[in-house]
Parts: sequence; structure tokens; C-alpha cells
Amino acid sequence: NQTIQFGNQTISTPGVYYNILQGTDVCDSVIQLSVSLNCQPTTFTCPSIVALVNEGPNEPEHPSYIALINTITGALGTQIAVVDSLGVELKSLNGIALNSADGFAYAQYQKVPTRQQAIDSLLATGNFISRSQLIKIGANGASLNLGTLSPPITAGLNTHAMVGLLGTADNSNNYYVVAAEGNASFLPDTITNFKLYLGKITLPSITPVYSEIILDNSCDAFRQAFIDAIRGGADAGAQDMVWDPNSNKLLLYSGTDKVLGVVDLIANTGTCITDATGASTTTNLGGLAIDSIGQMIALESQVGQVWRIDTRGCIDGNPGTPCVNSVTQINSYTVNGNSNTRTDAASCIVACEKPAITKRNFITCVNVPVQLSISTPATDYTWGIYAGNGALINTSTATPIYANSVPGTYKVYVTVENNTGCQNADSLFVTVVNKPDTTKFTAQLCSNKDDSVIFNGQIIKDAG
Repeated sequence: NQTIQFGNQTISTPGVYYNILQGTDVCDSVIQLSVSLNCQPTTFTCPSIVALVNEGPNEPEHPSYIALINTITGALGTQIAVVDSLGVELKSLNGIALNSADGFAYAQYQKVPTRQQAIDSLLATGNFISRSQLIKIGANGASLNLGTLSPPITAGLNTHAMVGLLGTADNSNNYYVVAAEGNASFLPDTITNFKLYLGKITLPSITPVYSEIILDNSCDAFRQAFIDAIRGGADAGAQDMVWDPNSNKLLLYSGTDKVLGVVDLIANTGTCITDATGASTTTNLGGLAIDSIGQMIALESQVGQVWRIDTRGCIDGNPGTPCVNSVTQINSYTVNGNSNTRTDAASCIVACEKPAITKRNFITCVNVPVQLSISTPATDYTWGIYAGNGALINTSTATPIYANSVPGTYKVYVTVENNTGCQNADSLFVTVVNKPDTTKFTAQLCSNKDDSVIFNGQIIKDAG
């Protein structure tokens, strides 16, 4: 809200201004004044979930806005334009992440090349390289361009691209980016020898350290989505990723295929889990964030919808076992009144404090029900067993009942949740044994003699 007086001009916005000074002869003097915003990015407050939204479609490019997301309702707050030091609005940003170490957001700008541009580059140089710009963003919308991000360039491959759609950050000052390589052919359009990379940038450095990610066969949908992204800029399946502080893994989700991707940061491998619960189908989930209890907030591009995705354990009840548990629309949004949008999202959180569980194992006889229990400050319970492992009732109570007709040792799972929504899971064992045989014996004692009978270690002298 400051102004500058320049001659007879009152200046309140960035730009280039001129003032003419009358000379003593036919030549006047012209003074040029360049005005920029001396507004540094301000930090976000963690924990936060932030949206990065643009009007769609991808072309022509549109200004980018940031907005906080209400983690309960999914509602977007005030949308603030992202601007450079001259107040110029930045357009088509993507791959946003919130860095808890310094409190700033980081995103990428990458101009999507046309097919012809890629062909021309291959014909001229034998290589096509697509780079991105790393942008630092404050909560006030002010931004700084930190420089260029380059993909790996491996000899023998002719296409090397940043996948600027994806970005996330952990709680250790690391910003993760994605890049890919392959051999491109345009008659027909194919990508062979495809390689996928995860780049780790330890801020404030802007140099990625790349590791190749090996996707297993369950990830064909994601693999094809990444191939489409570097071949023609399509992003229907490879839209965003998010770091999960509860598991220290990266999560991706394709709403079209209803597939959850899980990237192990230690093994540099990716596995994919398909929907087994009949979750709702979405299309272009361009933004993924995660809350402290492990549920994702997803923004759907083109239609302006907000979804909650529960990816906590479906099979064994363990919230650390990822799955597609439920996909529920919780809100909607627009950009300048337009629901045709492009979007991204990021989160700055810490793992929730899990409620403690103290347990013990149980033993019972065949067909004899046993009441199970644990000690925990949590208030909600979900007990479970694998199919064929007996019968379990009252599974939403603190004291379920277990029974089995077959001897053996069986694992029972329990997930508990406290009043903040934070979950923990554990398991205990129930050993089922056969009932001991009950055989009757008879013996006689003489009443006039000092007779006795020894039975199971007992000396018996009287009838009974």
C-alpha cells in the first residue's frame, strides 16, 4: 500500500515510468524509473494444506493462485495470485510442495512442448530435453525463481524430461521431483527403453540427486501415464504425489484407474494397489495432499471438485498398510468463478501421535468363545481376522468375542482411533486347543483298613 512520487506522478504499482525534464534548449531530458515490488515471500504456518489452482485448460496459460484448504470441510480459502518481484502474475505452476524446514512452498514452471517442437529438437540435435524452473512461493503470493531443473541425460536415450506435474516435500528439507527418459519415435508415436527417476533436492540447493525408480508389474497404469506425460504432455494418470510422514513413503493416486501407487524411498521401488472396495471413480486428480492421520485431500481438475481419499489399511486394519479404502467428495471450488480448472496441492504436517496399545495373547479350547481385550486410551475399535481363521463378533467394541472349531494359533488384528482421528494398529494371537479327555475311573477302599488311592498326585483315603 505504499506510493512513490515521481515528478507529478503518484506510483502505486510496479512498472516502468518516465519523467520529462524541460531543458534550456531544444533537447529535453528523460528520466526512466523502474519500480518493482520489494516484497519477500512470507512463510506458511505448519501444519497447513495449500492448493495451487489455475483456470483451465492447459493452453493458453492462466495465472496461478494459492489458497489454504480446510482439512475438515475441504473448502478453499482466499485465492492469492502468485507474482514475481515486478508484480507480474506467474502462470501454469505445478508440482507444489510445502517445506516444513523453512516454511516456504516450492513449485515448478514447465512449458509443455508441442509434438512438433520435440520432433524439431530431435532432428536438429538428436536429443529432446524438457527442463523446468524451480519457484519459491510465500504465503503472501510473492515468489522467487531459483533456477533451472534438468533431467538426467543418459547416453543412448534421446528424450529427457522433467515431469513438472509432480512434487512433494518431506520434513527433512527435501523437495522431491520426477523426471523420465526414453527413446522417442514419432512414426508412430512410441517411447521405448523408458526410465523413471525420483530426484531429491536438499534445499536451498537446486540440484536434484536422481535415483531410478523400478515400478513392478502392478504399476502398468502409472507407467503408461508417465510415458504419456513425456511424450505429449498428457497427465490423466500421473498428476501428483505426496509424502506420507506416517510411512515415509510417497503416495500417488490415479482416479481414472483407481490405483494407489506407493514408492519406497529406501528401496527405490514402486508398487501399485488396485481398488477393492468399489471406490468412486474420478478423472484428473491434479492435486494431492495428506493430513496428519494419513487421509489424502485431492483436488480434481476440470470439474473443480475436492475429494477425501482414505488410504489406510483395508486388509489387516493396519493404517500403515496402504490401500484404496474410500474416495468421497467433500467440497467443490472455482477459480474466478470457473470450475474448469488445473490444480495442485501440498501439505506441511507431522505424523500424528498414535494412541498406545498394550496387549496380551489368549488361549481357549475348541468351540469355547473367549473375550479379547487390550489396554489403550483410544475410544474407537476395529477388530479383524483373515477369512478361515475362526469367528469374531462385536468387532467395533473394546471386548470382541472370538471362537474357533479348529485347533491352532491364529492372529487377530485391532485398529484403534482416538478423538483426534489418529490411528494405531497391532495384533495378538489366540491359541485354540483341544479339550482334554474326561475319563471316569472307579476304585474301592476298605473301610476297616488303612487303604488309599493315588490319583493325579493326590492321596485319597475317603470315598467321594
